[in-house]
Amino acid sequence: MNHPVPETAVASALSGVTDLLRDDLNAVDAMLAGQVERGIPVIDEMARLGCLGGGKRLRPILLFLAARAVGHVDENHIRLATAIEMIHAATLVHDDILDNATTRRHAPTINSRWDSHAAVLFGDFLFTHAFYLASTTGDAAACATIGQATNQVCEGELRQMAAAGCFETTIGEYFAIIERKTASLCACATRLGAAFAGGSAVE
Repeated sequence: MNHPVPETAVASALSGVTDLLRDDLNAVDAMLAGQVERGIPVIDEMARLGCLGGGKRLRPILLFLAARAVGHVDENHIRLATAIEMIHAATLVHDDILDNATTRRHAPTINSRWDSHAAVLFGDFLFTHAFYLASTTGDAAACATIGQATNQVCEGELRQMAAAGCFETTIGEYFAIIERKTASLCACATRLGAAFAGGSAVE
């Protein structure tokens, strides 16, 4: 019989990995703040609530682990990890609108602090800036990989909306939804981490 892994064990393992990657993750936090803060109070407050307020930084962690598995972390990895974190934050901002959520990480959501119009615009701000930042690597494949993953996230959200309240949803459809909504961006992070450390593509 399979037994679930205790949450404390998962938290301990994640803490150990976070400690290993502390310098890289601090660099992501610094770059993220430098990219989204504008010295404009309304934007900076949205940035604080929408993407600078913490989180596990799981996707940057996956990117850095993949990079270290085949090579080393460089400045392009920091840029790509930051871009992916922007994409992730943007999807959360838009999710909060769809769910009429009022809090996230014990803080007000952007749509509740302002309104849905402001939240849409800030989510779009994050999306577009993420692609700009990825483009500064000088490799079009980075934008293509992130673009494909972002498209899959949106497809997953649409499929979830279509399946809402449908008791005939199959296990296969459920896994197809979470593969796109959650797994696609994680896979994107690992692909980019390995590729930009010199790893070869594996289909």
